[in-house]
Amino acid sequence: MNYRKAVAEDTQEMEELILTEGPNEWNHLPEDEIREHLRDIAEGETEAVLVEEDRKIVGFVSYVWGKIYPQYEPEELKDRDHGYISEAVVHRDFRRRCVGHHLMRMAIEELERKGIKRVYAHRHEENAASARLMEKSGFEIADTFITLKGGLMAAGRLLFAGMLGN
Repeated sequence: MNYRKAVAEDTQEMEELILTEGPNEWNHLPEDEIREHLRDIAEGETEAVLVEEDRKIVGFVSYVWGKIYPQYEPEELKDRDHGYISEAVVHRDFRRRCVGHHLMRMAIEELERKGIKRVYAHRHEENAASARLMEKSGFEIADTFITLKGGLMAAGRLLFAGMLGN
């Protein structure tokens, strides 16, 4: 398996992967929002790490940084950027093999290289697979909330990966 950072030329294959493997009872993935997100990756406004098997993309994690959740930041970090895991998807044939965990760690390491000290991610409260991935990757619950997505009310969790590095 080949793990690497995504480049603009990868986004079409990434779109196919997320639209076929990403949707489930907890993930509402509107195609127009996914395409906009992938355009941001192609234009360098968002970054992603991916994994290939036999030159085919089988998973990726995308991430951004900025002041996305300042209300959760400790006072001493309020003026600093933090990271946010945007999307995480692994082809069903490669799940439960630590692929998602390795991609998540790579994304966090990339953010850490940018000086990011804290990383956030969302997951649906009942998504056990996502919960395992987040826990293995060092995330802790920062908040629980109710959200309206796709016309459905759902309980969610905002998680953070705590202090990274120094």
